[in-house]
Amino acid sequence: MLLFILNEGAYIMVKKAENQWWKEFYDQTFGEIVLQRDNYADLDITVAFIKKYLHIKAGDTIFDQCCGTGSVSHALARGGINAIGTDLIDGYIDTANKIAQSENLSAKFTAADAFNYVAPRACDGAINWYTSFGNADDDALNIEMIKRMYDTLKSGGYMAIDYFNTALKLRTAIDGDSQEFTHETDKGIITVKREFYLDFDRSMSGSSWTYQYPDGSEKTSSGESRLYMPKEIFNMVKEAGFEDIAFFGDYHGNKIGLESPRCICVARKP
Repeated sequence: MLLFILNEGAYIMVKKAENQWWKEFYDQTFGEIVLQRDNYADLDITVAFIKKYLHIKAGDTIFDQCCGTGSVSHALARGGINAIGTDLIDGYIDTANKIAQSENLSAKFTAADAFNYVAPRACDGAINWYTSFGNADDDALNIEMIKRMYDTLKSGGYMAIDYFNTALKLRTAIDGDSQEFTHETDKGIITVKREFYLDFDRSMSGSSWTYQYPDGSEKTSSGESRLYMPKEIFNMVKEAGFEDIAFFGDYHGNKIGLESPRCICVARKP
């Protein structure tokens, strides 16, 4: 068991994951390639979904759990919504705060462990976006993220977990499938090889990323997510104390089905 106490935000004692792979996997290279989103049309759709289904309006405060470099929080803040974000990776938080400061946005980001962190003040809404939930193969640990959203919300506030659609993944995924692409940086070209795998013994979906840097050096690390069906997420969200639990299949608010790209769970704190 671990206890974390910092000046900003409250911390809860929870079980520690045996293999915290995310500390190595979510590095600066991954952040630059995947997390720094500049597709404002897609972000506009995400913001519209959050405002509609979490009943968020200008002047409200939203908690962005596992915020990465803050793209969703920044988009919300540009519309007058206050944002409080947290992520484990210091570099991501530095980037998120720098962007917020450069645009004079009402958004504040703190480096912290999402299994433990509660926002420093009660929020009107809470999100965990882009499959940042379910990284451990221990359900008792994963539910702690949902509980921290519950602890952060005001009574009557809504939360949303944006997850992949496991039914679609299992129908279309090819174990061992790989792709290669390049990413241009100011120091040269990074070559990326991403290999997908399924671990049915642990009910996990994962991918191994190998980076070849301009200086010839290489790094390989893997990231994983639990293969949760909607009913399993429903049960965890209910156990955490939420009510009025609903599921959507995309950022437009369509009903979830076999072909839906996403599994988005929305629920209300009593």
